Amino acid sequence: MAGAGSRSALLAATVAVLLVTTGGVAESCREACSSARFIEYENVPLLGADFPGTSVITLQGTQITLGECGTVTARIRPARRYFSLVKAKWAPCGPVPRVKIKATIYEPCQFFVGVVRPTGLRAWKFRAENPDRLR
Repeated sequence: MAGAGSRSALLAATVAVLLVTTGGVAESCREACSSARFIEYENVPLLGADFPGTSVITLQGTQITLGECGTVTARIRPARRYFSLVKAKWAPCGPVPRVKIKATIYEPCQFFVGVVRPTGLRAWKFRAENPDRLR
């Protein structure tokens, strides 16, 4: 049976091997998309025809703006590969008591795809594009 001393020696040896093979620096997590403007696919407003000002989503740092709903702080989590996960909620947004968005930004800040859940209305999927990145 291996003792605590041999386990810690094995752990130290493993860390040393990893540091040598990776050059001593662990790969850092990517940064999330920090500034972009997304327009709903085919200019359809996110909250339906009753809310024409909700077809543009603007991201500036951790602040996200949904047209006439205003600006809130979003939770943005960069993932290991080519996307970032975004969650945000507005309360209230016009006559709707609360609006939640759970979405994914596909890198490099090109597409914003997810689900919008307005209270009192049905939830639906949306797709918004960054026109500056599509050129």
